[in-house]
Amino acid sequence: MVLAGPLQIFSQTGDKEHMSNNIKSKGYAGRDKASKLALWNFERQAVGDNDILIDIKFCGICHSDIHQMKGDWGPQQYPQVPGHEIAGIVTAVGKNVTKFKVGDKAGIGCMVDSCMECESCKHGEEHHCDNNATIFTYGTREKTSPSGISQGGYANNIVVREHFAIHIPDHISLQQAAPLLCAGITTYSPLMNANFKRGDKVGVAGIGGLGHLAVKLAASKGADVYAFTTSADKVKDILAFGAKEVIIVDDMNKFKPYKGKLDYMISTIPAQYDVAAYSSVVKRNGSYTQVGMPIGSELTINNLGLAFSRINFNASIIGGIPQTQEVMNYCADNKIYPQIEIIKAEQVNEAWEKVVDKQARYRYVIDAATI
Repeated sequence: MVLAGPLQIFSQTGDKEHMSNNIKSKGYAGRDKASKLALWNFERQAVGDNDILIDIKFCGICHSDIHQMKGDWGPQQYPQVPGHEIAGIVTAVGKNVTKFKVGDKAGIGCMVDSCMECESCKHGEEHHCDNNATIFTYGTREKTSPSGISQGGYANNIVVREHFAIHIPDHISLQQAAPLLCAGITTYSPLMNANFKRGDKVGVAGIGGLGHLAVKLAASKGADVYAFTTSADKVKDILAFGAKEVIIVDDMNKFKPYKGKLDYMISTIPAQYDVAAYSSVVKRNGSYTQVGMPIGSELTINNLGLAFSRINFNASIIGGIPQTQEVMNYCADNKIYPQIEIIKAEQVNEAWEKVVDKQARYRYVIDAATI
């Protein structure tokens, strides 16, 4: 131990100061629903016995970040740091931690805690906690947080219970891994639950941050993918992602040739749209999953149109921790990477505008070293 020196002695747990004192942090936060994000110095809770401290290297930008910070899903507490596609390096671990060690690559997705006692939590469905105790990565009341709420990943560090951290394999970069922690699992989970077979026709509606990964994932599993987009300039990209065919939805008549043709459809459209028209392309008794979350979390659906289609309409959010680790490993092993653009933290407000205007190609990822 004398030869090792103090830095190596503490390398298994990290700096002792982190274990007893709040962690100083800085990140880009919203102050109210109308203002732009701005740099904010704040504190995170000390590293507990079951926690790890992650030095954030990259964080993806999700449309959900924008919706929540703008109050589209209900009133928010501010200041609030968004971001739930977090990838970095473990710099400290609590004394009970066994899953990670200092120096490991780790990721955080859309949740950081839950009750861990109910049937859902015990069976890898922590996002469906039966006791409604899921703490999402930002904006959820959290007793241990010095700010009173969970704070997200547009920041330089984060403290999290080890169970909710994902191992990032060595054969995928941190910047490529980050979007898989939301966009990846949000599309992978319903695609896997759909149990489609090789050669089945799978539709993907809305080809943005989520949709482009849905195309890649479904194609990698052997589906014939039909992509529906309102952006004609994305056709070449979408075909390169693995789609068999791209339908530019500039007229509702574009759906007619595909009526009842598809076995399954996943929609990532995060706004009001004609669900019945899109669902008409699915076979009778086929399934249609909505993952895009519109303003107010509500969709207006023409029930008669849906009734004529007679499809099984459902909705889905993310996935549990085991399945999130599964998609991370699957994408690393099969070289399924999101198409990203790295930006500096100071560009975040401009990037948000581009996301809203459908200009992202296809996921902005913040370089946390610029915070």
